[in-house]
Amino acid sequence: MRASHVVALGVAALVLAAIVASRTELGDGTGGSAAPAPTGTAAATRSVAPEPPADPTPPHRHSVVVAGVDLEITAAEVTVGDQRADGTRTITTSGAPAYGTGTPGAEVTEHGDRSVTVLRDGTPVAALTPAARGEKTAGGTGSPSRGATVLTLGDDALDSTAWAQREGEGGLSLAVVPASWVRGGGEATLDLLAAQLAAAEPETDSDTMRDQLACHHLGAPDKASWNLEPWRPDVGMFGTIAARCNPTDS
Repeated sequence: MRASHVVALGVAALVLAAIVASRTELGDGTGGSAAPAPTGTAAATRSVAPEPPADPTPPHRHSVVVAGVDLEITAAEVTVGDQRADGTRTITTSGAPAYGTGTPGAEVTEHGDRSVTVLRDGTPVAALTPAARGEKTAGGTGSPSRGATVLTLGDDALDSTAWAQREGEGGLSLAVVPASWVRGGGEATLDLLAAQLAAAEPETDSDTMRDQLACHHLGAPDKASWNLEPWRPDVGMFGTIAARCNPTDS
């Protein structure tokens, strides 16, 4: 064998040995060892999950006394406006508020329309209802910001009542004038109005009178007075609505 061939074979053997060694260290997907896992600071950095940001505005609890009840309202921000001539106040909160009471025997009932009935010993004594569109925020600071909840809080739902004989119909009729903030208000305002009406006029504490009242609250908010008659038949809420709040036996 020529010397040149010997040299060439030696070089080839060295190249082959280098290739085998390289595959052994790095792994070639055919059973060799896998590449070593990263160690040190880089590996530790990738394995640590980022911490969630801290809440910049923790919930705040604000208490306001209404009808002798300490009503607690919890939200990121709560602003209570000054009391108006009719006794109502505007409550503005950031986001959806939560409610509670700090008065023994008092509780709250939240309705699907976002209104809230405040009860004491089971009797409605106040109501929170979504404010009329365009009403300013508490403190008169202008239109509410996006995500704000603006509510009207009140405890006087009934302006006046008067009995009269309605000729040509069936007998006595009670003209009920609700407070302006109750007209078009949420379900909680009807709770409060019904309770105060029954206390002032016990004749209204019947199924037919309550259904007539609810019918007017729902369908005739702008009517000057809501006329309720105790002699009208009890046909249920749907029947009362179908009769335009004036059910008859015929």
